[in-house]
Amino acid sequence: MRWRVNSKRTLYQDQWVHGRTADIELPDGRHLDRRLIDAGDITSGTTMTALLYCCVPD
Repeated sequence: MRWRVNSKRTLYQDQWVHGRTADIELPDGRHLDRRLIDAGDITSGTTMTALLYCCVPD
């Protein structure tokens, strides 16, 4: 089973960077709040997404 993204909310956005927070539901039912950073590469037109992890509480 895969994790599911329940919601996303924009924290910051400009022409180069889009910072968001996401409510992630794991297969065991736990919910995690994660930060996402999308950065567009204006020279090649590609987009990179980074998912920032922190410690998962027990």
